[in-house]
Amino acid sequence: MRRTITHANQLFMNAKQNLDWDDLRLFLAVVRRGSFLQASRIVGMVPSSLSRRMDRLEDALGQALLHRGSEGVRPTARGRQLVAVAEAMERTLAPQVGVSDGAGSTVTLSSGEGFTPILIDVIAELRSVMPGCWVELLTDQRLVKMAKGAVDIAVRTVHLGEPSLIYRTVAQIPFGFYASEEYFRTLGSHPQMHQAELIDLASPLSEMAVMRAVRAMGFAARPLRLSSFDALTMAIRAGMGVGVLPCISAEGLVQLFTHVELPPLDVYVVAHPDGLKEPQIRLAFDVCCDHIQRSFARS
Repeated sequence: MRRTITHANQLFMNAKQNLDWDDLRLFLAVVRRGSFLQASRIVGMVPSSLSRRMDRLEDALGQALLHRGSEGVRPTARGRQLVAVAEAMERTLAPQVGVSDGAGSTVTLSSGEGFTPILIDVIAELRSVMPGCWVELLTDQRLVKMAKGAVDIAVRTVHLGEPSLIYRTVAQIPFGFYASEEYFRTLGSHPQMHQAELIDLASPLSEMAVMRAVRAMGFAARPLRLSSFDALTMAIRAGMGVGVLPCISAEGLVQLFTHVELPPLDVYVVAHPDGLKEPQIRLAFDVCCDHIQRSFARS
């Protein structure tokens, strides 16, 4: 640990001597978005120029900071150390780069209820950096049309294919079939899918890849359709049937049909490119992505 801290400090000293804040700002954008193309849309620079800036950054520090591959860009071990240093500088320099205390600015976030605990942590961090910024959180399963300007940043589990918006995939949530102990006993020792009543979800959750796949598997239909995973969890616990839940929220339930591999659920943080030109929205977007990634990495 001491060696890591010492090396990070050395990187910081090199950065102060050889770089300016703009280099580190671009580096953070590339790391947070995982691709030169996505980062270029935020920083207003063509991907090839951004890549060359990162090459010069690595030359200046004498360290490989980024792994470049077909699946995107990710930081090396040295790059992760510089991320921590750059984020500390970002917080320190916020007043100088236009974020200030956020006085007079606003950020509106939208998500389903399941993400509320994470977004409360996001808001807490935003409040510490921008105490003067008004933050509004809308929790609703309905997908707000962001093009109309009602929301600045949305956390979604459905990709609507909107070409005018930036979708960043920040996590994948594994799913399983779950039932209560009571309902499980009614199915016998070797339950089959056609014996089990499936509790379905209403639109737009019904359009998720996992739900489309499950409906084709031959479950018995249950005359019940719910609009949220919170309601589905309660119905499963009440013994109303089998449901498909994120594994992280199924504590105390019995998992069934474990031989079946279900498509994971992608989690996206969504924003409009024009909105990300505003410092408070750009910062909120980055903080939101970071918190969600860390939360699911621990689960």
